Amino acid sequence: MKAAAEIESKEWRIAVGSDETIARFEPALATPTGSVFVFAHGAGGHMDDRGMLPLAQQFRMRGMHVVRFNFLYRAKGTSAPDAMPKLKDCTAAVVARVREELQHHADHRRPLDGRPRGVDAGRREIRL
Repeated sequence: MKAAAEIESKEWRIAVGSDETIARFEPALATPTGSVFVFAHGAGGHMDDRGMLPLAQQFRMRGMHVVRFNFLYRAKGTSAPDAMPKLKDCTAAVVARVREELQHHADHRRPLDGRPRGVDAGRREIRL
């Protein structure tokens, strides 16, 4: 298994049905806790908005890996949120990719979810 120091930041393209979104993995900046915070933006936001970046940094400084992603409507460049089933499908695809990418890392145990719209979409998808 790879040690935390060997985990690098990465950008992933993730298929969601016939669509695609982008997610950005950022490793923990402190001794890893074994958790990954899957960070979805709120309605009308995006993965690089001013509210997400400092909060993601705080999680990383506390030993959590962070994955930020855009819902499909943002990946397409629109601002009107998708219906909840599509948001859930997107979240499930991102969580599946997190598990796939990090399954061989010793410091990875479980993904967590965040942000209001992302929490709504992800709450039922992240069960271990």
